[in-house]
Amino acid sequence: MKSGKLVLLSLVTILVLTGCGKKELTCTMSQTQNGVKMDSEVVIKFDGKTVEDMNMTMDVEIPESLQEQKELLKSSFEAQTFKVEESEKGLKLTADAESKFFKDLKLGESKASYDDTKEALEGQGFTCK
Repeated sequence: MKSGKLVLLSLVTILVLTGCGKKELTCTMSQTQNGVKMDSEVVIKFDGKTVEDMNMTMDVEIPESLQEQKELLKSSFEAQTFKVEESEKGLKLTADAESKFFKDLKLGESKASYDDTKEALEGQGFTCK
């Protein structure tokens, strides 16, 4: 009887810790285009086979030679409903599931699996864990 309770307690603990099918995928990518360096992180939370929530953070490092175009970049990202903040070396961008950026991708409407989403992001150059 005592070992039965221990097994049951272990099972409940595992279910609580794993979230009963809830998973989180974190992917990162660094790239440089036209002298602008971008470090991106995407965090996607799944509830079974449905995307429950997603967030993206990008640190954009703008070289001195392109500082004049900083405002143009800023307004371009704001048009996609990124939250844009000035940083020491450029811009810091954040977007959540409610942003136009993610809504245009229609990720929340799809029944994307964790594995398919991971494969797709890795195909775009992200490193996922």
